[in-house]
Amino acid sequence: MSKDCVVHAYDEQLQSLLETALDQHPEVLALRRRFDIAGKQLKNHIRCVALSQSARRYLFSAVDEAWCIDPEGRGIWALRFPAKEPQPQHTHNIHIGTSKEVEQALDIMDLTMPFTPKDLKRRYRELAKHHHPDRNPHNPRSAEAMAAINHAAEILTGADAAALEHGITITIGIQFGASEQFASDWIYAASFAAGSDAAYLASYSGRVVLVDQNGKGQRVYDIGSVPTQIIDTGDYLYLLTGTRLYVLRNNALCALVDTYEKGTLVAAQTGFGLLQNKRFRWYREDGRYLGTVLTKAPIRHVHSNGDTMTVETRQRRATIRGVPAWWG
Repeated sequence: MSKDCVVHAYDEQLQSLLETALDQHPEVLALRRRFDIAGKQLKNHIRCVALSQSARRYLFSAVDEAWCIDPEGRGIWALRFPAKEPQPQHTHNIHIGTSKEVEQALDIMDLTMPFTPKDLKRRYRELAKHHHPDRNPHNPRSAEAMAAINHAAEILTGADAAALEHGITITIGIQFGASEQFASDWIYAASFAAGSDAAYLASYSGRVVLVDQNGKGQRVYDIGSVPTQIIDTGDYLYLLTGTRLYVLRNNALCALVDTYEKGTLVAAQTGFGLLQNKRFRWYREDGRYLGTVLTKAPIRHVHSNGDTMTVETRQRRATIRGVPAWWG
């Protein structure tokens, strides 16, 4: 999308597939009236643009609404994310653990990746029954053990451990003010699913929703952080936030990768990389770490071909041989 909100799409031979001015779409015109968006401000409100693999449809989002359109301009589906909930009386701070803390948490919970939320809930309840101070009134260390179990559960879920014990869902909401625009749950990331016309939409509150080809909700992931990228390779689903990358397969969490520096996720069929300002880290598709390249100048391009990797800055190009392959 250009600065004047014109979307251009191309095929593999760089032949034009689509050119459309989003500011002329009736859906966008209605949104501009709803939020009183001036002309030059529109580009700041359109967060996502994606083209399906079949090139038979594209989607875009503005503020809390998303639309799926065919190349002829006919609407296929549209949806609007519910507004953020008012701030509850009892809130908690979401703790984002480092990789080391996650490993320790898995050890305390006696779990290994991949695991599902159901696995974690079952294991938490088993440990709570065994270590809860109410069941061990004569064991002074039971409170310490239970505290460690609660902390481990919070590291692995990003939510209060009480949600696991009582089976409730905790929603964190923040009201910024009376303005509808600020109360809206903005859509910050979107992409089409691999091999289908289903799509993922992710909001500021950390909700990632999978919708089918007709825009009907199929599944919701609540990761508690603002997603910046969503990539579905068919085998794995990658959800990137500002602090960690979630690697999922068959709805089970396979890996958590720390991402404390802003970066771009580069995914291939056999692995993925995290491209940051002066560093590129690459991994197997299941999240196993392979290697890192560090540069003095910002990296502009990375390409892998078999056991050879090419890294380019503005003025220099480095070719590295013998690296583990990750680009399929």
